[in-house]
Amino acid sequence: MGKIDVARIRSVRPLSDYENAKSDAFVCVVCGSSPRGLLTAYRECNERDLPERGADRVVFLCRSEKCYRVLNAHPRLYNQVTGDPGHFPALCGTCTFREGRSCTHPDLKANGGEGLKIGLGDPFRGAICVLGRNGPLKRVLIASTCAGLEEKT
Repeated sequence: MGKIDVARIRSVRPLSDYENAKSDAFVCVVCGSSPRGLLTAYRECNERDLPERGADRVVFLCRSEKCYRVLNAHPRLYNQVTGDPGHFPALCGTCTFREGRSCTHPDLKANGGEGLKIGLGDPFRGAICVLGRNGPLKRVLIASTCAGLEEKT
């Protein structure tokens, strides 16, 4: 495994600083498109490849080859994630309980509730995982159902 070039990582603007990343809407950080349910969430890492905390460090990417090239060419590491309540790209976009990048559902533990059941699915079931920059890739389960989902009409 090669040495991490901290100076290079610090010199390149993180994707979370892109204008599209600042939107509360689910849009691709690179191109600004918003294909419903077809965005993938990535957590930005620091210059030591450790995940950054906070909803503002999660960026979304559409499935465009051009946009993936931007992500893959970036010196900073971005780990694919499921998302968090309020910003599961396949679920929360049209939910009445979504406020910005937060979930306001009363059942959510963060809101004082007993817990909000989220169903996670494995889109890569049966796939062969390869080594990533930090060893074996961790499978990302994608949020596919939410007990509190209430579509806006």
